[in-house]
Amino acid sequence: MARTLFMQGAGNMQEALLGSLLSSSSMGDLGDLLATGQIVAQSNVDLATRVENVKAELTFKTADLNTLRSQQVELMAQLAAERTSQAGAIADQQAVLAELDRTKTEIVTLIAKLHKQLRAEALAAVGTAFQGAGHVAYGAWAGLFLRTVGAPGCQANKITLVAWQYSEFTQAAWNPLADTLAMPGSTTFNSAGVQNYASLDQGLQGTRYTLVNGAGLGYGAILSELAACRDPMSTARAINASMWCRGCVGGAYVVDNIAKVAANYDLYAQL
Repeated sequence: MARTLFMQGAGNMQEALLGSLLSSSSMGDLGDLLATGQIVAQSNVDLATRVENVKAELTFKTADLNTLRSQQVELMAQLAAERTSQAGAIADQQAVLAELDRTKTEIVTLIAKLHKQLRAEALAAVGTAFQGAGHVAYGAWAGLFLRTVGAPGCQANKITLVAWQYSEFTQAAWNPLADTLAMPGSTTFNSAGVQNYASLDQGLQGTRYTLVNGAGLGYGAILSELAACRDPMSTARAINASMWCRGCVGGAYVVDNIAKVAANYDLYAQL
């Protein structure tokens, strides 16, 4: 009987026990019922304890979940702020580069109007302002580099290399194409890793090494174009498509300067 009562569950237990106690016919039945009551009471206590434990555990988990959600919201807000900041920085950089390009064009246009009256020293001074102290003129470097890589010294190649140097417009020493290959004694010019080379020859050799060993970066196509003395725009497109400065100047890297250099090569070559 006790087992039967226990199996009925706690919901009916009090009523069932009271009725059974009142109708019990022996001390044995009474003892059995009392034992069952104790078991049920203990079961209720155990169940209540488990419920409280589960409730406490859920409370902790809810708190953890709320914390994680709060952190997620903070991270999303931080990400949005960083994206906005990055977009602003890119816009600022593009504005600065556009202003620099306008200034370069104005200077070259002015020189183009006056260069017949300018002395060689004046042109050299402009070249130093453009390239820094450690340099030779764009045209001179173009000829030297073509010999260094064993490419023809044709006019098409010279136009391409002068336009390439003018596009970089760097003041890194002996490094007009802004190569990042470190060489013995070279120093870092900027945060992109562009090098100041120790000498003209080191700069020529470093740039040659980078191009010769960069077939997987698209540099092999540049050397092939130079070797075949291709049209300057064709070679410029190979440079533009390579990893040298892909996407620079809004995708117009080098190609945007070919026409102006070709139209006034002698002037640009002296810078």
